[in-house]
Parts: sequence; C-alpha cells; structure tokens
Amino acid sequence: METFAAAWGAGSHVEVTLPWLFTVARNKIKDYYRANARRREAEGRVMSDAIVADEDLAQIERLAVREAVASLTPRERDVVELTYWDDLSAEQVAEVLGCKVGAVWTALSRGRASLRGLLRQTEGVGEIGG
Repeated sequence: METFAAAWGAGSHVEVTLPWLFTVARNKIKDYYRANARRREAEGRVMSDAIVADEDLAQIERLAVREAVASLTPRERDVVELTYWDDLSAEQVAEVLGCKVGAVWTALSRGRASLRGLLRQTEGVGEIGG
C-alpha cells in the first residue's frame, strides 16, 4: 500500500516503472523491519526490566510471607505449613499432628486470619485463601 502511495505521490517527476515499484517496495520492507527491530529491542529491554522488578517483588513477598508464618502460634504454623507447603489434606494433617480434623480446621482458620492481618500490615503482600 505504501509503495503505491509513493508512486502516486511521485507524480510526474519520476517515471513509475515496475523496477522502480520493486525498489520502493524493497525499501519500504527494509524500513518496516528496521523499525520493528528497534521496537522489539526496546520491548525486550522493558520486559527484562519488568522481569527483574517482578523477581525482586516476588522475593520481597516471599520474605513477608515467611515472616508472617513464623509469627503464628506453633500449632497454627504447623497446620499452615503442612496444608500449603506440603499439600496435605485436613485428614492427613490431623494424622501427622495427632489431633482431630476439627482442630486442624480451627487452627487453619485462625492461622489464615492471622496471616491476612499480618500481610495487610506489610503493604497488602497477599492473602492466603481457602
């Protein structure tokens, strides 16, 4: 399209021939790829900066979660870690801890509530759902 626009804009001062059109088209294609290469390079730099920023933020979030979990009561910490880190069911956690399933659910509920409050205090790092 740009090639034909160039031919139209050339008017009468250039003899528009097929080789001339091919040359203009080739130059337009080169321009397009050069511009795209610069754009892709700039996007790549932005993305790499964003990835580094995300990794830094993720590290900060992990530290905040670790600190919050460490501040739980021992029972809540055990239940949260066994449930989320070790991916055990409430029945399995109860078996490991030697308690009833209801006690696991109670400790998990209290632990999650405590974590929500602690994480909100550290700039809303995240929520433990369930």
